[in-house]
Amino acid sequence: MTSTLATTNFVLFDSEGKISKRCNAKDILHSWFQLRANLYERRKEYMIARLEKEHETLRNKVRFIQAVISGDIVINRVKRKIIVATLYSKNYTTMSQLNKI
Repeated sequence: MTSTLATTNFVLFDSEGKISKRCNAKDILHSWFQLRANLYERRKEYMIARLEKEHETLRNKVRFIQAVISGDIVINRVKRKIIVATLYSKNYTTMSQLNKI
């Protein structure tokens, strides 16, 4: 029930989908860790950008609610175009600016 297993011929697909030969298991692990580190970095950048966008959105909502409560912005019986113009003049972040984040 015991047999030997040769560990001198490692042929596998690399991260680009090409067949490559490795000399030992350490080479395989080294290339795998490099690939995973790059993917973790990209995921971290994505999550930071998503959280920045969410933070800016919530900041805009809080500013708007506080402005309505204090009476700086009037929304009752006012046309939508006038409200939008008021928001532009008070430098609220637009959705197109948020999507660029």
